[in-house]
Amino acid sequence: MLVGFVFGVLLGALLGLVLGLSRGARRALEPLLNALYVVPKLALLPIFLTIFGFGDMSKYVLVAVTVFFFVWIGVMEALETVPAGYIEAAKSLGVSRWELFRHVYVPAALPQFFVAMRVASGVALLIVIASEFVVGTDGLGYLIFNSRQLFLMSRSYVGIVVVALVGVCFTAMIVWLGRKLTPWEAHGR
Repeated sequence: MLVGFVFGVLLGALLGLVLGLSRGARRALEPLLNALYVVPKLALLPIFLTIFGFGDMSKYVLVAVTVFFFVWIGVMEALETVPAGYIEAAKSLGVSRWELFRHVYVPAALPQFFVAMRVASGVALLIVIASEFVVGTDGLGYLIFNSRQLFLMSRSYVGIVVVALVGVCFTAMIVWLGRKLTPWEAHGR
């Protein structure tokens, strides 16, 4: 899950930056990306299995594609909604384009970026478990599904609890990192 999550976050953030800062790129690519976004990601699993085989690579790509969309939308919209006053104030001070990006756009978009990562983390875990239901020979999804088929419900419950704990820990790490990297945000304290 972590491998796919990291690649999905990196690609989503990069494309979110491009589309959030360039109206031309957004007009050109957003319709296609919106069409791909609504496709159920588990429906892509057979395609990825054909291309990448039954190993872990198919799961990495499936998680990366799923996470990509959540992060892309979050970053793009965060950049699009940076208050115009922030931009005008920075420009009145004569900042360069790089300084505008670094000191205005990034700090304004960073909180939404962490929100997008938080949502994507839960979906990434869901995708991994669901893919292990379908094609797994190991992993928590396989354990839960196989135990249910064998009427070993206690093992299935243990798998569900472990999945919940993994999700809570992963989300907590993202929240902690977000609080450390965005100290100017209130964070509901």
